Amino acid sequence: MKSDELNEMQREAEEKREPDYDISPMFIHRWSPRALGRDMEEDELKALFAKL
Repeated sequence: MKSDELNEMQREAEEKREPDYDISPMFIHRWSPRALGRDMEEDELKALFAKL
């Protein structure tokens, strides 16, 4: 994948993300082609972020 394609995908992801909780912008602005392969339950996510 070319750099300009990755930049475009990241920009699109940033435009659509609106977190429900006050979290670090690094999580909002990060995009990865290896994103989660399945949905996570809300309790799983809360436990993950509580440890940061």
